[in-house]
Amino acid sequence: MRAGVVFVLCALLGGCAQQREPSEQSAGEDLVEPEGASEGRDASRAADAEEPPDATGDDGAAGAPAGQRLPDTVLSPTMDPVQQACGGECGDGSACIGSRCLETVAEAQRVNAMTAADAVLVWVDELEGRITKLGLPDGELQVLADGLTSPGSPMIANGSVFWMRVGDGKFDIESVPLRGGEVRHRIEVSGEPGDFDVDETHLYYADEDTVFRLTLDGEQAPEPVVTGDDRVATDASRFVGSISLMDTHVYWLSHESLGRSLKDGSEHELITRTVDLSQGMITSQGGLYWEVMGQRVGIQGLAAGGDRALDLAWVEDGVGVSSHVADESHVFWIYEAEDGHEALLRTAAAGGTTETLLEGPGLISAVVAVYGDDLYLAPLGPLASEAGPIVRLPKP
Repeated sequence: MRAGVVFVLCALLGGCAQQREPSEQSAGEDLVEPEGASEGRDASRAADAEEPPDATGDDGAAGAPAGQRLPDTVLSPTMDPVQQACGGECGDGSACIGSRCLETVAEAQRVNAMTAADAVLVWVDELEGRITKLGLPDGELQVLADGLTSPGSPMIANGSVFWMRVGDGKFDIESVPLRGGEVRHRIEVSGEPGDFDVDETHLYYADEDTVFRLTLDGEQAPEPVVTGDDRVATDASRFVGSISLMDTHVYWLSHESLGRSLKDGSEHELITRTVDLSQGMITSQGGLYWEVMGQRVGIQGLAAGGDRALDLAWVEDGVGVSSHVADESHVFWIYEAEDGHEALLRTAAAGGTTETLLEGPGLISAVVAVYGDDLYLAPLGPLASEAGPIVRLPKP
């Protein structure tokens, strides 16, 4: 790690520099600590530690016996000396990202979102309005759609790529087959841009305070699944920031609350509240994960089938999380510190140790995807007119 950059997790130092006011803390409860998280804790620091803040606000939804601390995070560089300083100079077919020469798999003008599934990597080039796919691990490039206005948020499902276009007080959801073909317009929605997810039969989307679904075959009109009134009745926020599908439920995340409803629109339930800004929910085989920014910066999560949110990792001097993605066992996230320090971190999905995979120039505002044994990163170049690399980083 670079000198002067302090990575702090409550368990590591035993407390937090900024404590919540008593009214913002859960009544007598702290966060759940994953099994084994206390191993290796510095006993001398822990003895003098203050109690950490409760990430769930004042409802106690993620409570644990009093006195338990947040999960340990030990940020340990994994780069060997040869990889630590490429100085911006790398050979053909590679690029210097995070002070390390990484294999370049493609170039794009300005990538604003990227995803990987079904042995393909898909990204959005926002300047060109282009959706491109790359076969993995070493397949061919194919442009799936071009000349789009403000595309973003791609996802791969049911043999197609879905994305959202935003503009003029509305947003549209469209798709194209992974093999290539005609772009299909799915829905146009008036209002502020929301979020969407897809399962085997339906497209779900959030329109300000309501989550709707429509059949993928287009034979049924959109129907509401959960409304603002439904969420308010559970003591949750009316606004919907992002949604994710997992098992039999649709999960909804606002700036203040996380909840779920059955996919048929019944049995609405509040899971937790938070006093921090929460956004960007994603699904993996292991659960749900989202970014936290506000009094702290980090990642929270909910295990598949679980009903208690966990603080997985967070840092004291953070400005924001530019991107995060998860596989079956880990969450990978890109973090920016107040002093401009940038790092790609890996956190165990069950909580516990966080490692530094990359740090240094080129990571701010980068987007990341994961597939198989590799991570893929697309940093934003210094000039919008210049094409930038998409690089591959093997998992440690």
